[in-house]
Amino acid sequence: MDKLKDQQILALIQSYHANPWADNLKVLDSSRYQSFYAPMDHINPEARIVLVGITPGITQAKNAYEAAQSSLNEGASLKEALETAKLTASFSGTMRKNLIRMLDHVNLNKVLGISSCETLFSDNQHLCHFTSVLRYPTLKDKEMLKTAKPALSETGLKSLMETYFIGEVTQLSEAIYIPLGQGVADVLLHLVDRGLLMREQVFSGIPHPSGANAERIAYFLGQKEKELLSPKTNSTTIDARRLALQEQLKLLSNSMHGGQHAL
Repeated sequence: MDKLKDQQILALIQSYHANPWADNLKVLDSSRYQSFYAPMDHINPEARIVLVGITPGITQAKNAYEAAQSSLNEGASLKEALETAKLTASFSGTMRKNLIRMLDHVNLNKVLGISSCETLFSDNQHLCHFTSVLRYPTLKDKEMLKTAKPALSETGLKSLMETYFIGEVTQLSEAIYIPLGQGVADVLLHLVDRGLLMREQVFSGIPHPSGANAERIAYFLGQKEKELLSPKTNSTTIDARRLALQEQLKLLSNSMHGGQHAL
């Protein structure tokens, strides 16, 4: 797969009319999978932390397009419009609030030396890069893709990942990576096996911040008792992952003591 050029990206943004799944936006049609362009191209090369989802959803796609078009209409350059779109759309909606609460709960804000991870979307945006294994919104059988694992095996999705995500990882080879969503950690560990990342750069354990994951999020935050959980929520797994993540962040924090420039 060839990367989209700036002229192609600009034309796609200008052609957008409220439907993220319009045929003219399709960039991949591979068996049961389809991917559609959305302006999620901006990369923050200075980021010290990378939050990795599966793929942007419909809310993120719409918000990105609206922000990009608005910026362009106000006279912004394509580069500026893409930066605005990415910050506006990344983990937007209910997901952003849930994500901030969980990141603060494991004290990532303290590790980074900031008041709250909410500022990663504003004053401290330079610290963070938001991305997905599959940069552009991807469907399976006309529904949002629910796991990143097919990117390791399905030809079209693997090509999409190699074209975009691998390039981001190469640019951000010193950052720490936090996977969000089923299969994302598997992809990152695959990159560890390939020598593109080190194991200690991958900080797993945070549930996906989607509203559909409300019970797991509530338990992770200590807001729901174990005895009240439904059978679908595995408290043992959540506890183990949260503890491992907290220990990993504690080690990172200790290693940074007296060397605040490290992150």
